Amino acid sequence: MRATGHGTKLIVIKLALTSKPKRHPLCPNAIIMREPQMPLLKLLTSTFVVLALTLTGAAAEGAKRLLKEASPYLRQHADNPVNWYPWGPEALAKAKTENKPIYLSVGYSTCHWCHVMERESFMDKKIAAYLNEHFIAIKVDRERRPDIDETFMLVTELMAQRGGWPNNVFLTPELTPFMGETYLPPEVFTQLITNIANRWKTNGKDMLAEAAQIQEIVNTVMQARLESAKITPEIRSQISAQLASTIDPKAGGTKGTPKFPNESLVLYLQHQSARHGDATATQAVSATLDAIVRGGIHDHLGGGFHRYALDENWRVPHFEKMLYNQALITRALVHSFASTGNLAHGEAARSALEFVLREMTTKDGAFMSAFDADSVNASGKKKEGAFYTWPHGELQEHLNAGELRLLEIAFGVRFEGNFEAENVLYLSGDRQAQLKALGVTEAEFETTLKSIRHKLMALRVKRKAPYRDEKVLTGWNALMMRTMAEAGRIFNDPRYVEAAAANAEFLWKNMRGEGGELLRYRFEGKSELSATQQDYAFLGNAFVSLYDAGAGDHWLTAAEEISKGMDTLFFDEQAGDYYFTTDEVEFTRPKVKTDVTLPSGNAAALELFARLARRSLKPEYGQRADLLSANISGLTVRMPASTPYSLYAADVMRNGEGGPLQYLGKGRVKAAVVRQAEGKLSVRLDIAKGWHVNAHEVKNDAFIPTSLSVGTRNSSLPAKISYPDYKMVKLGIAQEELALYEGQVQIDIGLKADGKLPQVVTLEAQACNDEICLLPETVTLNIPPAKASALKPAKCM
Repeated sequence: MRATGHGTKLIVIKLALTSKPKRHPLCPNAIIMREPQMPLLKLLTSTFVVLALTLTGAAAEGAKRLLKEASPYLRQHADNPVNWYPWGPEALAKAKTENKPIYLSVGYSTCHWCHVMERESFMDKKIAAYLNEHFIAIKVDRERRPDIDETFMLVTELMAQRGGWPNNVFLTPELTPFMGETYLPPEVFTQLITNIANRWKTNGKDMLAEAAQIQEIVNTVMQARLESAKITPEIRSQISAQLASTIDPKAGGTKGTPKFPNESLVLYLQHQSARHGDATATQAVSATLDAIVRGGIHDHLGGGFHRYALDENWRVPHFEKMLYNQALITRALVHSFASTGNLAHGEAARSALEFVLREMTTKDGAFMSAFDADSVNASGKKKEGAFYTWPHGELQEHLNAGELRLLEIAFGVRFEGNFEAENVLYLSGDRQAQLKALGVTEAEFETTLKSIRHKLMALRVKRKAPYRDEKVLTGWNALMMRTMAEAGRIFNDPRYVEAAAANAEFLWKNMRGEGGELLRYRFEGKSELSATQQDYAFLGNAFVSLYDAGAGDHWLTAAEEISKGMDTLFFDEQAGDYYFTTDEVEFTRPKVKTDVTLPSGNAAALELFARLARRSLKPEYGQRADLLSANISGLTVRMPASTPYSLYAADVMRNGEGGPLQYLGKGRVKAAVVRQAEGKLSVRLDIAKGWHVNAHEVKNDAFIPTSLSVGTRNSSLPAKISYPDYKMVKLGIAQEELALYEGQVQIDIGLKADGKLPQVVTLEAQACNDEICLLPETVTLNIPPAKASALKPAKCM
């Protein structure tokens, strides 16, 4: 697991314009936390003037280079005395000409530990002078160049047995790596660069030989292909049990610290629960999501989720907020609510969605990248978490005794604080025990909590908000688009579907090149850089979810177009899998198959093909899924902990998606189960024009009737099935008239009032048109929980 720290350092000067607080258009009572920022041109002009006055020589040249870069992260380092170069021909040629090793520093704009290292080392004049004399120092934004990040992160993971940002890699002038490390304190960093520089001068040939060996290992890992393995139900159960056993049954999440959400693992186990009724997986997912929702990683005031937690119980977060975490954690919560009816999960999901709409969405519908972990505290100093934490004295000053007591009992607030003498809010203990300790009813508790929220948000909005990285990344936007679309469908809230559709329109209009190819990066109104294979796969899946949510058939067409572009640009015909980049970069053409921070592009591609195969008559999607599954199956069986999303995608291919929505007849029939009232369900069939399914009664034994059953995954339960009237139609595939269902059909199900509650509806149907009948299919629809309708409206903070 890559232990990441995130934060930021602003570029010398940042001024705020004064204006009235802005209001959230969807929640009129909510104040938007962001303050207006100085216009970018004015900010850069001011910055350059300061740098010109304070930096001289090589450092000033480095500042000029970085300020020209379309990267917030590189610009943040423009005031360093280090003579930084961006990655490019100038730096690489200089390293060869001067025969100096390259010091490569990889990070991103909201990375806390990147900026700790900057303050400690890159702003130190002695360290900077040594780097400038003995190395060519290159600064890379991992979000701008993920290919460089992926390749050299692998180097660090292999050499240091850990990964994370900042990533410090040392290369020969020929770009062959020979050393990789994560954050280093200044004394260790100084010793390291001194040793490397001395050894380069005295024993450079041996270093080149060692570097060649490391590069060979990296290339082998990148291109490795294991023999395919068949994932039988028995193997699937064994793998699921193995992965579920890594979850802490009490604290949730994988055992140990720090605690990462590990969303790919959660989504895989969640699928095992929904599709196969795996009780162990259900328990593991519940424990993890409960802990995330209750913990300090969850922003209980403003909504959304911090990147990860430092402690075993999720109470102290690393305070940055990344768009991809909002997307993936919220997606897991949305589907947990859909399958279990857990109201706390549903409400936390809606709160996060509102946060994204309020704080991370542009007027054009794009989603911004991240919020910094660091912010300015009351003393005017940059501190991690300052925007989110509460000194006990401040709470005491602004809350009444009852409100303060509630925070102490229910949210872990203490006089001495729970994080560096201040308080992170987290839910502590059992609610009924809290009500008893406070001597209040549930209604009184909620009323007091609402008052506290309003008071604290009014105080928090006056604080200096964390830096927000406003660049737009196609893949991260796609993850959020998918979550918005699926949340809109499951919560029956059209605002979320509309937000997803607006985002899709923005990306389709602004993130494509002249030839229709995807671009991945947009900053200051300019889109550039070829998208990665991962961007294509994420976007294709988002379009499928948008189609499922009823936003229009054209989004399924767009998903198919994306899949074709992905094949053209990235497919390795010889190996049967996908490269990460369109072309060979300066050192290697990487492939990514492990699901670490995000699902891998190969796993997402398999999921996309599996989903398209169930929604399209075209046979190539099933063929592509089979080929790709065979390629990555060996790795997934041998390394399941590193490839949980690949396992998820492989099971979607074989057994379909979980949940109350399924497709039959290559997408010609959309089936969904809904709750109508107490003891009453219905299955709604949406049948494409020109197609039909046979009625529940057939007049010809050669055709399979539509049938329903209700029950658990292991047995049927008694129920009253009310099939609708059918039509008698004469078609070319039979001599006599046939009993058919066409268009929109609703089959009602009445449950016994005193019977066992069913979990699934099993539907068997055969889709036909006037010329052919497809093979009959049986699908399992998960019944939405009865209490799902009790979900409260989204909170407007």
